Amino acid sequence: MNDNPSAQPVLQVRGLNKSFGRRHVVQDASFDVYAGEVFGFLGPNGAGKTTTIKMILGFLFPDSGEILICGNDLRTDHERAMANVGGIVENPDVFRDFSGLTNLKMYAALHGGITKERIDEVVRLVGLEKRIRDKVGKYSLGIKQRLGVAQSILHKPKLLILDEPTNGLDPSGIRELRLLLRKMAAEENVAVFVSSHLLSEMEMMCDRVCIIDNGVIKGEMTVEEVKKGNHSLEDAFMTLTEGGGSIE
Repeated sequence: MNDNPSAQPVLQVRGLNKSFGRRHVVQDASFDVYAGEVFGFLGPNGAGKTTTIKMILGFLFPDSGEILICGNDLRTDHERAMANVGGIVENPDVFRDFSGLTNLKMYAALHGGITKERIDEVVRLVGLEKRIRDKVGKYSLGIKQRLGVAQSILHKPKLLILDEPTNGLDPSGIRELRLLLRKMAAEENVAVFVSSHLLSEMEMMCDRVCIIDNGVIKGEMTVEEVKKGNHSLEDAFMTLTEGGGSIE
């Protein structure tokens, strides 16, 4: 977690807006994410989470506002900004008929400048030494997620974005992913930005959380602040979203 309040954020979102027709999906959203922390992004169904993530990843253009990654404006310096980003939206993009190692080597060849030593280092980091030569088609969903994270950090990104990474995982897989993401933040000094519908899991996984509802940022807090107030993250979520509906 970031202990230096004067440090420049890895990700800066400023006054972000996005509409689809008459529907204002994201309204003046602003927040920062720092190196070495796990930052949780929470909100009810249709709150604007995935739209915000797609704008940060460059899949959608905002109507207005700024996205800075390592100080690079995503709109005016897209290539340099995105060079610092790794991400998984929905399922990891891997080839089932090849081994995990072959998948990583193909990804490394596309990216360029990734050494065999870096591949070996990442395999160890995500704990895939025993399974990396097996075909991906034989992997459980949890192992595929580990491979997806490995692929996403091969090029040493400063920002790792994961949209609903726990979907479909059993409790053991969720725990393994949580430990892995905390390890990424600590050992690689990556800013980890993650959305999930599992509030109790996010409470264990994250250093800070940001809650969005109806496209508006309702609150941002550290998990420690929530605990010091003798509340759970679920309490804070329900209060800030006015107990609004189900969560994504």
